[in-house]
Amino acid sequence: MDALGTLQTLARGKLFDELCEALVDVAEDVITTGRKGTVTLTLRLAQATPGETSVLVAEEIKRTPPKRDPRGAILFVGDGEFHRHDPRQQQLEFRVLEEDSNVRRPPDEGQAVREAN
Repeated sequence: MDALGTLQTLARGKLFDELCEALVDVAEDVITTGRKGTVTLTLRLAQATPGETSVLVAEEIKRTPPKRDPRGAILFVGDGEFHRHDPRQQQLEFRVLEEDSNVRRPPDEGQAVREAN
């Protein structure tokens, strides 16, 4: 059996599928982050039975995706706690105005604009 045939028998015939999946996953992370990633195929060989000519071949696929930058958050400290908003700053209350309220609106494009005297 040649090398390709040997590799095709590993992982119950699923080695190439698993390797391809690992490559695509890490490649997508590389594109997203712009950093390097790694896919490693390790083949471990051991004698199956001492004194015999048979060997055990065990495969391992290791994925090392690129490290992402930490996203973090800006928090404020006050009164012994973390706060999303600065506790020293007054919070403004906003309300939605009704459509019929006395709100000045810009004129439509077809209307003339009057100058205020």
